[in-house]
Amino acid sequence: MKLDFRKSMKRNICVQRTVILAFYILYSVNKPKPMSKKLIIILGSSLGVLTLAGLFWYLSLSNNKELIKRIPQNAMVTGKIDLKSLASKAKLDEWKNLEMFKDIKEELDGSAGDTFGKMLEKPKGSGFNFFQNVYVFGANKGSNEDSEFMGGIVFGVLDAKDLKTTLYDITEGDAEITESNEVFTAELDREVAMVWDDNVGLIYFGDRESLIVDALAQFNQEKDASALKNDAFMEQESLDADISVFINYQSIGEWTESLSRSFGESNMNDLSASYKDYEAAGTTVVFEDEQIILESQIYLKEGVDEDVKQMTGDDGISEEELALYAPETPKGFVLFNLALQNLAPIWTPMLDEWGITSQELTDAFSGQMGISFMGVKEQEVIEVIEDYDYENWDIYTQDEPPLVTYNDTSYQMLPVFKIRFGIKNQGTVRKMIEFAEGKSLDSLEKRDGYYYIGDNDLPMFMNMDNESLELVSSKEYFGKSSNSWDSDLASFASSAPGTFYLNLDYKAYPELMKDMGRNFNEMRPYLEMFKDVRGTMQGLNSHFEINLTESDEPVLYRLMLAINDTYKNNRPMKEVSAIEN
Repeated sequence: MKLDFRKSMKRNICVQRTVILAFYILYSVNKPKPMSKKLIIILGSSLGVLTLAGLFWYLSLSNNKELIKRIPQNAMVTGKIDLKSLASKAKLDEWKNLEMFKDIKEELDGSAGDTFGKMLEKPKGSGFNFFQNVYVFGANKGSNEDSEFMGGIVFGVLDAKDLKTTLYDITEGDAEITESNEVFTAELDREVAMVWDDNVGLIYFGDRESLIVDALAQFNQEKDASALKNDAFMEQESLDADISVFINYQSIGEWTESLSRSFGESNMNDLSASYKDYEAAGTTVVFEDEQIILESQIYLKEGVDEDVKQMTGDDGISEEELALYAPETPKGFVLFNLALQNLAPIWTPMLDEWGITSQELTDAFSGQMGISFMGVKEQEVIEVIEDYDYENWDIYTQDEPPLVTYNDTSYQMLPVFKIRFGIKNQGTVRKMIEFAEGKSLDSLEKRDGYYYIGDNDLPMFMNMDNESLELVSSKEYFGKSSNSWDSDLASFASSAPGTFYLNLDYKAYPELMKDMGRNFNEMRPYLEMFKDVRGTMQGLNSHFEINLTESDEPVLYRLMLAINDTYKNNRPMKEVSAIEN
């Protein structure tokens, strides 16, 4: 396993500054010239603040460790939500003024409505700890063919008795709550139980026959059996994130193997074998004022050579080559320089079906590929229809009506695109095309110098020369264009072995907005938020940025306002129907 210590060091900058400040104080103390009393007070106060900040950081980490202790070490998927961070970024204290939450409170009857209102006004009084993380996990309970899936939600608790009251009010007295040794349990549903004390709560999903017993066992599991002992997970946990997702490849592999034994599916074994060198993958999401940042990293098992597992090459596609991938500055693109020699073994099951080996794949393709999206426009689509001719059916001489074919012409909003693969060996590529022509793509039609793929939903044209295989929405996009890209976008497109871009400004798609009709007004509050998406990928890591339009409000609150606007626009219809009834 390879851990990214650079990210850890970056995120421990507070500790670094504390050390630097301490050295500065020591240096100042030992200087021949004495410090002034004012300077001593300033430096002492600063050190005190930083020490308290470090203490609070340590305490929060320790509290989160109590939550992580309830997550099994072999959990297949684990998600984290930083409630404290999200609450500040979403202006949670303003939600109670939104119409949809006012209506929810009014629609809830009795104690449930009162409790909901109190939680919005004073969240601390509910017993939940909204200043800690919430973790969601799914795991395979056991390792044999009869093993069952179980999951859970782990959260912080401020006061166990307050939480008991909240749960009792929400369920309007239906929850059967028991207490033993200051630990509370409640069966919420046939397959859902809840366990909590004064620090931690667990909502457990499992086998109804032993629900409470299993929930308590998970709540009280030993530290050595928890995710605290999963190094890759704890590395992921140390990264800054409002939301994060951790996928345990090893556990998923064991699960697919048990399924393959149960159902006799060899493909599942092939799938798990292809990921045998990968330990896990993690993704973090951070919400900024005008940006949403997503970062992903793949963790390798200890001892695996990272160089032979890189998914991309070292360099991106050059700016000079971009004209091969799009005839003009595109509205979106995906460009890759893939390390095919590393990826081919993962694709072995699919390659076997196509009748080629992984070596033939790497010999046939260069690894460079791109998908460019130029927009959408209304295009003529001709569909060949085969139907019975009832008008010319001679019922006396024919058992059934004769079949006739005719062309049905329609106009649809379709994407304008170009897909290009760099190739090195036409022979293997032609072998794959012939396979597709005979089996998987019945609509593949050979024409004068190119192929036509007459898919009714998305017709396209295909051509190949000594350097590339191209699939385009219009024949005019074959080959290299003389047009140049926008300089800023061209620089970004060639900045990494893998790049992604999509223009999200709805004004760039007037035909599509017109086609949306009334739906455009309903979607407008959401559409006005987004500017574009940009992403890069190199090796085992990827970075994406969703860029938003300028606003004084944080993105999460903007999203909530958009949802509230949609709710308000639909609410009068509900009120009118209620009056009519």
